[in-house]
Amino acid sequence: MPSFGSLNIAYTGLNAHQQRINVIGENITNVNTPGYHKQRVELGPIHNNSSGLIVGDYRSGGGVQVLDIARVRDKTLSDHARSQGGRATAASERADILHALEDVIGGLNPGGLHDQMTDLFNSFDDLAGSPDDPAMRRVVLQRAEIVGQGFTRTAGDIDDLRSRTEEELFDTVRAINSLSDQIASADAEILGANTIDADPNTLTDQRDMMITELAALADVTISEQADGQVTISLDGQLLVSNGLSQELEVVYAVDPTLSPLGYADVNVVNQSGRELNVTGGTLAAQLEALQTTIPDGRRALDAVAADLAAQVNAIHSVGVSIDGSTGNDLLEVGPNTGELRLSPDVAGQPDRVATRLPGSGLLDNGNIRALAQLADEPGGPMAGFVTVVGELAAKVSASDGQANAAEIAKQQADTMALAAGGVSLDEELTELITAQRAYEASARIMTSIDEMLQTLMTVGLVGR
Repeated sequence: MPSFGSLNIAYTGLNAHQQRINVIGENITNVNTPGYHKQRVELGPIHNNSSGLIVGDYRSGGGVQVLDIARVRDKTLSDHARSQGGRATAASERADILHALEDVIGGLNPGGLHDQMTDLFNSFDDLAGSPDDPAMRRVVLQRAEIVGQGFTRTAGDIDDLRSRTEEELFDTVRAINSLSDQIASADAEILGANTIDADPNTLTDQRDMMITELAALADVTISEQADGQVTISLDGQLLVSNGLSQELEVVYAVDPTLSPLGYADVNVVNQSGRELNVTGGTLAAQLEALQTTIPDGRRALDAVAADLAAQVNAIHSVGVSIDGSTGNDLLEVGPNTGELRLSPDVAGQPDRVATRLPGSGLLDNGNIRALAQLADEPGGPMAGFVTVVGELAAKVSASDGQANAAEIAKQQADTMALAAGGVSLDEELTELITAQRAYEASARIMTSIDEMLQTLMTVGLVGR
């Protein structure tokens, strides 16, 4: 009878709109859940076509059914947000490493290398006022030794910074391998859920959060497959595919440009040993720091130390000390990389500090005065150190600007992606009212049909 068909139509409406209300409730309760994408119930008609006894008596319509519970997400905006996230983390990591390098070198900070060098040149000036004062001579040697220790210690601190960055690189690679494993496992679960027509949306949200973490570590390329799985590659080499993952590894190699510093080249390779060209994310910034940023800082510092020793010795060695000796160096670059120290020519022998010019009297201060004036020379070691500090400060400032700009771009991209796939309470409440009205309407149809049937039974027309 038509009434029973209408009853079934109303019943399917109750079920469908009840499911809509359930999904809307899920959205509302997860409004602040990180990585959650709102879901929508997609409805479609149930086709129930049949022909009656009389040719042309054609009836259609069997109610409504739930076709899918779709996860609302704009792929383009999500991919853009991931890309911006990788750029932001790389820029932030570069800025952090440059700040650390600047802190190590010390710049013009009180008590740093600049002050130590200034104290050394001031001791030359003080000795020029009393060239025969043995206490002043001892002060010169003390200050020279402090400068040597300062440069040696700073070079060691730069080496420690590089070692810490290497450890962080290993941590990053381990994190990439772990995320790749987890994403591959999640893919297998998603594929299983899709196979049995279960809801994979929660699993997919969790997997996408892991992919976002992975994209912040390296500039991976993500391709979504029709079966719900993803293919992830780095520099064209697969990391995740068909529910399986491949691990990365850190390897060392000899580099003639790094060997003089006592460093080895550091690279990341895949399981087949192919070296990967990483251009984004934390991993790229760490590799850049190990291969370029930190070695450049060491070279600049070593150059200042070598220049200081060369210019001071060039003047000191031609002078004559109070004991009549000449040709003595005041500083020397040690046999170990980054080492600057007091020369054995004068160590423990303050009388060998060359204060006078050749052929002059014992109280002549011409040579020590020339050493003091070296502090103000445009091409002197002090000017060289200030140049290194200034260039590093400019890099730090530029990296800070890039990091800030990248973070702003990331926040904007995240906002756009969230607007497309995040939960809006206003929107959900509107959907809830619509679903509620539809549910009530279906219930009202059932009530009306029930009343009609009751009336028919009462008057005895049922079955006639």
